[in-house]
Amino acid sequence: MTTTLEHDKRIANMTFSAVYPHYIAKVEKKQPLLNFSLSN
Repeated sequence: MTTTLEHDKRIANMTFSAVYPHYIAKVEKKQPLLNFSLSN
């Protein structure tokens, strides 16, 4: 995958607070797949 310098700068300028809500949404979407019991 090739990226442009403009794209790389935009990604580098992203803050954790800008990305975190998207990360949480992704984890919650996959929650049913990760929901398992450790007491087996």
